[in-house]
Amino acid sequence: MSVVSRWGDGIREIGWLVSGIMAMVFSCCAGSIVAAPVEEASTVEQEAYWQQVYSGRRILEIELKLSSKAWDEMQPAGGGRGDGTHFPYASGTLTIDGTRLERVGMRFKGNSSYRFSQRGFRRPFKIDTNRFTKGLKWFGKTKLNLSNSFKDSTYLREKLGYEMFHAAGLPTPGVGWAHVWLTIDGQQQKQDLGLYVLVEQVDDDWVEQHYGNASANSLLMKPEGMFEWPYLGKDLKAYERYEIKEGEKNTKLLQRFADFLQFSEESSPEQFKRRAGTFLDLDNWAQYFAANTLLTNIDSLVAMPHNYYLLVDQADGLLKILPWDLNECFGLFTVGASPEDLVRWDIRRPWVVQNRLLERLFDLPDFQRRYQDAIRKLLEGAFGSAQVSRRVAALRPGLEAVLETAGMNEQLQQMQLSIDGSGSPEQGGRGAPIGLKYFVKQRVASVERQLAGTEKGVRLEQRRGRGGPPMGPPPGRGMIPGIAVIETLDVDRNGILTREEIEQAVVRLKKLDRNGDGKLSPSEYEMPRGPGGARPGFPGPPR
Repeated sequence: MSVVSRWGDGIREIGWLVSGIMAMVFSCCAGSIVAAPVEEASTVEQEAYWQQVYSGRRILEIELKLSSKAWDEMQPAGGGRGDGTHFPYASGTLTIDGTRLERVGMRFKGNSSYRFSQRGFRRPFKIDTNRFTKGLKWFGKTKLNLSNSFKDSTYLREKLGYEMFHAAGLPTPGVGWAHVWLTIDGQQQKQDLGLYVLVEQVDDDWVEQHYGNASANSLLMKPEGMFEWPYLGKDLKAYERYEIKEGEKNTKLLQRFADFLQFSEESSPEQFKRRAGTFLDLDNWAQYFAANTLLTNIDSLVAMPHNYYLLVDQADGLLKILPWDLNECFGLFTVGASPEDLVRWDIRRPWVVQNRLLERLFDLPDFQRRYQDAIRKLLEGAFGSAQVSRRVAALRPGLEAVLETAGMNEQLQQMQLSIDGSGSPEQGGRGAPIGLKYFVKQRVASVERQLAGTEKGVRLEQRRGRGGPPMGPPPGRGMIPGIAVIETLDVDRNGILTREEIEQAVVRLKKLDRNGDGKLSPSEYEMPRGPGGARPGFPGPPR
């Protein structure tokens, strides 16, 4: 089944223009009252509104208002980093472009983007209009994700990243921007938090919209803290560990997912080659990894235990993978690698930590063909240097205008440098950001040489710390006691357990309890070595 495209051209673009004018007129009439008119918007008006937002032609103005008590209720237990599924909701007032919605659910979100911002107010937020007021929507949506653009001074990485995945053939969430203010009664009065990236929620409605009615009631999961996907036995309740977001009652698809995990663990190489396509949507996986590899999007399945969705599609029963949280793509998440190595990341081994499923998948000649075809398609289109530069030129003026109007001159200067700056020490200076356009140009050149066989890509290895040695296995034992525990707790994979990671230990250790008996047996906290002495999740010596 072909994916329903969100973007179009030609006559369809004219249709967007007309519907966009309707949305502007409609939203101007909404006024500054509680959002009853928004709930009455027709489907056409809703689509027109979000096309305006996701095209970048409309940057929302959002104010979050909370009581001091509600703000305290939002703080994660222990005051630590928190895990996205464990941030508590509180009720507040949401104002969008002058229209006020009362009793709206608000919470924090994110991993490192929260941890490194938690001492201030500019944190990432998730909004749920339906949380405390059932049926309350904003132009048909109940959830909004507000990313604080952690580390990404360009404010463009998520937008461009999702566009690359979409150009590869995957459905992707819409991405726009919002200028956000925060009021906390008695503490802060409409504090300007600056520019945020607004990302559409992936849920059952989104799946049906992009894959069609036949995909309704699909199984949607968002695993956290898992470097490998273990088969958990016949009890389907055990698969709640995979963080089921939608379709938890669809036992047929849950069983299908369990069957795949068992097949992945127990099948011979010949069996895997013959039957992998009966479980996996191979085109989807090839397209995902083509985009992920070109983007050098390392803060994902390839190196970290998060930032992706798994979908067992009701329509065809095949397992698909979808991207999420792309704020550190285009080489911003480095695993200690130099800029020179990041742009030369090996396209034939596009993962950092050992992953048996990926190794088996990339051993399949048919999959390699699909994957390299998808890479070439992107190089000839959306990921070409000239095309990326055109997209940047089209999107940046609106963002620059917001920063300039708000008097955020430092952020504006940093944005411009992060887009246009060079990655070379001679031009950028030590510690200067890698210019986004410079990175794309160098990445394209390297991938083209790798495809032509004139350059050997760089195999990236997880590091102990900044510039530190690879984390290789200790000698002498076939089993590594406690490595699964350390991998689970050390979220940022730097070899150090921080105070925040320790405070989240109980939550994360429970995820190792595969059989749900409340205990951790050696089979759950030990990891066998892989080929050559390397242990799963950590690469061995450089090759």
